[in-house]
Amino acid sequence: YGSVAPGPIWQRWQQQYKNVANTSVMALPDRLLSLWEGGLPHALDLDSLETRGIDNLGELSPNCTYSAHPKRDPITGEIFNFGLVAGANSVLNLYRCDRNGKVIKQAALDLNGIPLIHDSVLAGPYWIFAVPPVRLNALPAVLGLRSFSDALIWQPRRGTQIFVIDRDSLELVSLEQTDPWFQWHFGRGTHNLDGTVSIDLVRYPDFSTNQHLKEVASGQVETEINSGLWQLQLNPQTATVTRADLLVDQTCEFPVLAGEHTTYLSCHSGEHRGELFDAIARFDAHTQQLTVAPAGPGCYPSEPIYAADTENPNQGWLITVVYSGPADQSEVWIYDCDRIADGPVCRLALPQIIPHSFHGTWNPAAIG
Repeated sequence: YGSVAPGPIWQRWQQQYKNVANTSVMALPDRLLSLWEGGLPHALDLDSLETRGIDNLGELSPNCTYSAHPKRDPITGEIFNFGLVAGANSVLNLYRCDRNGKVIKQAALDLNGIPLIHDSVLAGPYWIFAVPPVRLNALPAVLGLRSFSDALIWQPRRGTQIFVIDRDSLELVSLEQTDPWFQWHFGRGTHNLDGTVSIDLVRYPDFSTNQHLKEVASGQVETEINSGLWQLQLNPQTATVTRADLLVDQTCEFPVLAGEHTTYLSCHSGEHRGELFDAIARFDAHTQQLTVAPAGPGCYPSEPIYAADTENPNQGWLITVVYSGPADQSEVWIYDCDRIADGPVCRLALPQIIPHSFHGTWNPAAIG
């Protein structure tokens, strides 16, 4: 995504593309899927983590893609995911899967250009996409002249497109264009009693986040990012935004949900926005309170992952992998999810440094 293949230009086009399966994981009853939005998932053994190979989820063709942000229905166990197939006429494939990951229904949406679609959100009977005004200049990327990252173009005149999908039939309910913004990730989706839909997302005013990530990888960070946790209210029948509220006016990312009102985030502990996130935060939508837990000087937590306590439904834990610059060491930190300001209740030193990753998941151990 962020680099070009090595070697002469005339050889790059043959090796520019590789499914690295490095963005997230999803645990199924019989296997673990390692996910990347540019291809099909890799299947791994749940216990040994031995790689089994590419997994087509029962019926997907080799040219299909399967994103790194599947959504599970907590009641039915059904899994909803999508995959972008780029081309002169790009297509967004929609997948409805059973709890074992097998595709049971498919549909497709036609798109304009080659957009960057990273995430989506379920809200009651609806499945919602917000397609930001970013388009890929494909030829330089395919030929290996530019990385895919550098070939992405911010085009605010296009605005952001809202797609509302019926989650059962996978049919398009409504489509509308609104003001331009960019988002990587969504948070909570809610179907309200008045028929409207509320969706939470980490919203950026432009695409400078992409340049920031490039600089983070280089070690020379100059571009600051300016994001916040927003809540949008939509009319699902028209896909129009009827209200927009800034919930967390602080640079943040990686919203992780717990319960009906709580969202956990990665964030900055101070005003400086140039480095990696150095804190985790808890936002209570009921009280509108934000609690920030700094990791300390030179310490950088990864995405916080929520783990419910199987013995006590009122208790939960927050887990993150923290890299300590001063100690040059990685640790697993575990927090009481309701008292993150008190610091971790447990710190587990790891035998080696774990490079910063994107996403994770908690899979409880089998009991018995």
